[in-house]
Amino acid sequence: GNASMDRAAAGEVSLAYESVGPTAPGGAQGAAVTRPPLLLLPGLGMRVEHWAPHLPILAARRRVIALDLRGGAASTAPAGPYTIPELAVDVAAALDTLGLDRVDLLNGMGQNVMVSGFREFYKLVAYFSGFRINKLRIVIGVDTLEKVFDKTYYSNLKGGMLEAFGKLFPD
Repeated sequence: GNASMDRAAAGEVSLAYESVGPTAPGGAQGAAVTRPPLLLLPGLGMRVEHWAPHLPILAARRRVIALDLRGGAASTAPAGPYTIPELAVDVAAALDTLGLDRVDLLNGMGQNVMVSGFREFYKLVAYFSGFRINKLRIVIGVDTLEKVFDKTYYSNLKGGMLEAFGKLFPD
């Protein structure tokens, strides 16, 4: 696809982003797109343009979205300071605006952290089984733990909550 700078609504802010690469299966010279889009998040003090030299390589076989965070050069900059949970909410809202329910993440924040509003927890096992991980820790708060036991999240599964927990804890 062609590079484009656009904006995604994220609550009270508007986040700038650049999207490159295929957006549908078969989009890049006929190559099938089987992986979710790659979301690039800047580190503190970075701008979305810092990702520019890497975009052609990263976008060869998948859609890549470089997202500018709140306060970034091209995004809305309400009064700070900004918190990591606030930025995570912004990113989740931007992904909703873009119609994306799942992305792979590469960030420039100095540590690998997946912040997720994941509501179908049983899908985590399938996602992480694609990696070679010896030890995986999932940290969730009490509010999220209560949601794990909310049967409404499992209405799309024939076996409901029981099927979901079987997928979440396969061993």
